[in-house]
Amino acid sequence: MTLLLAGAGLGPGHFTRELIEALRRADMVYVEEYTMPSGLRLVEEVRRYTGRVVEASRGMLEEGAASIVEEASQGLVVVVTGGHPLIATTHVSLLALARSRGVEARVIHGVSGVVAAMTVAGLDFYKYGRIVTIPGPWRGVKPYSVAEYIYLNTAAGLHTMMLLDIDEGGRQLCLGDAVETLLSIDRESVITGYKLLLVVNAGMEGERVEAIRAEPGLECHEGIASLIYPGGLSRIEAENIEAIHGIKLDPSIYQEARRIAARLLGSTI
Repeated sequence: MTLLLAGAGLGPGHFTRELIEALRRADMVYVEEYTMPSGLRLVEEVRRYTGRVVEASRGMLEEGAASIVEEASQGLVVVVTGGHPLIATTHVSLLALARSRGVEARVIHGVSGVVAAMTVAGLDFYKYGRIVTIPGPWRGVKPYSVAEYIYLNTAAGLHTMMLLDIDEGGRQLCLGDAVETLLSIDRESVITGYKLLLVVNAGMEGERVEAIRAEPGLECHEGIASLIYPGGLSRIEAENIEAIHGIKLDPSIYQEARRIAARLLGSTI
């Protein structure tokens, strides 16, 4: 008589023993993949341990949350998502609903892909600011708020983790389109231009970190996990990134970007 919110970590091959045992004991397992690229095919890995699997849509977990909680009051229900289960607000709401209705609800923790990308980059983890998502063209929006949050982080000397949007079919925004979006909203080349962005694939096959110049005409490679814009880069961070990844970043360039961001914010807030 329990609801388990389970994180599958970095995807197939990263399941914890606790998660595997829960899947084997479950009366029903809901697997959501709408917050992760479809290529990871989390549901296929789950089916290795149980045949009682439902591929859950966002609507099923949101509008149908009461039904899932009711089901959990009668047996063991596991809701599986990539990364850590409480990164997404949908799952936090599901946890709150279950406990408010007297249904036992627990969390099986998994490694967050966001945290993995932030750490593998080699930057100081304590110097990250607000995380942003670059929306895909299917959203039909001009994300000036994304630029503002990046400026706020940069003015404070903080790094910005930029996640790439995922559409309803599980297709992730590609690198070229993400950079085109940044170019369209970036005033005075605070983010783009001659500065470098870090491209991070963490926890995937061929895990890597590389640097790119944000400029028009980049190829639309798929399977890129995230982008990082360094803000207030220290000498030690620059040395670490060069030693670990062979990437040379000039701290003085990012200090200049910090001054420009602060000036822009002063003129708009």
